[in-house]
Amino acid sequence: MCIIIQVVVTACEKPEVKKSITGPQQSNNIILDAVVPNITYSNNGRVSLDATSTLYRNQQRPIYFSWSCTSFPVGSIPHIQQPKEAKTVADSLVTGKYVFVLYINDELGNNQSASFEVEVLKDTLKAEPPIIYPLPDVTIYMPVNSVSLLTNRSYYVNPPGRILFFRWTVIQQPPGSDPPTITNSTNSIVNLSRLWSGDYLVQLQVTNELGLSSKDTVQLKVIPDSLSGITRIYDNLTWGFVDDEWGQFLLLNIESPNTFKDRNPDNMEVRVWDQSMQAWSRPNEMIWQAYDNGLLIYNVYHPFDPLTGTKTKVQVKFF
Repeated sequence: MCIIIQVVVTACEKPEVKKSITGPQQSNNIILDAVVPNITYSNNGRVSLDATSTLYRNQQRPIYFSWSCTSFPVGSIPHIQQPKEAKTVADSLVTGKYVFVLYINDELGNNQSASFEVEVLKDTLKAEPPIIYPLPDVTIYMPVNSVSLLTNRSYYVNPPGRILFFRWTVIQQPPGSDPPTITNSTNSIVNLSRLWSGDYLVQLQVTNELGLSSKDTVQLKVIPDSLSGITRIYDNLTWGFVDDEWGQFLLLNIESPNTFKDRNPDNMEVRVWDQSMQAWSRPNEMIWQAYDNGLLIYNVYHPFDPLTGTKTKVQVKFF
């Protein structure tokens, strides 16, 4: 039998706060899995002690928990709200270092323990608005019609370990355009999509825990698609037969570097010439895939034999 002691570090956009866990290395078959931040601040005065993953790691069998604190600043014993629960909170913390210990056992007599060092740092927040790391202006070229804007560097120019609240809004857009779709408008990273060609002005507001705010703007320029409104004919193309792990189909490959990059059915229409019918197929009737160096068109309709190796042409209309 062996022990498994795992540290789970949750990802966030603030400067990384590591988790610490140590424990004895004796053999038994109980798994301890817990998360405790190793840094907090005196204005908060509390820390989360979370071992809920231990329940799942031990197949939901009964597990008994006991949280305690074995080291703390002189005269400042912390209060552990529910020391027998998997997840609880220790409060009444002051500036200094603490060591919390988790002891677990089950009905089979197995047991395990681990210690967690927590340092409480002096409050870093002043009665000043937060600083916004300078936001660069952005230019994109259609057919790309989405962009991500980020201000996560603002964490590094403000007091460490503090909470910042974000709000992105579009305050100017091209005349007659539909409002863009804004994803994660309250995160440090926002995505704008369904953009039109023209100029946008995006505002960022950052607020700290004291309710004080700062604002900045980003100029976003969307350059029109140079191929928009153009229709091209690609002639003398040969249907090739493919038989692989994806199945059997016919394939046309139009090699044209960068022409079809970022193309999709929203900004491009593809028709293939039907020699037997002497007519173009319906728009986007066949499956197609754009890539950096060209365009692949798939024909999955049987029979394949009459078309394999024959020539055809393709009409592409750019929006």
